[in-house]
Amino acid sequence: NKHDVIITVEDGMITGGFGMTVTAFAGRYFPGKKIVALGIPDNFVKHGTLNELYKECGMDAVSIKQKVLELI
Repeated sequence: NKHDVIITVEDGMITGGFGMTVTAFAGRYFPGKKIVALGIPDNFVKHGTLNELYKECGMDAVSIKQKVLELI
């Protein structure tokens, strides 16, 4: 209740994942909260190293930090 924004980060698909579950729960019990789910998007992701893929999906440390700073 103390925070207006909740950010979830998961090493899996956003669609149907943990972030969507948190969004549904918060919508029911804490309406008005902004939920940002970070994870693998529901589209084609090219091949690469794990670090390259995390960066492409916005899940590397720099991208997560940038997203948090945008939201606060």
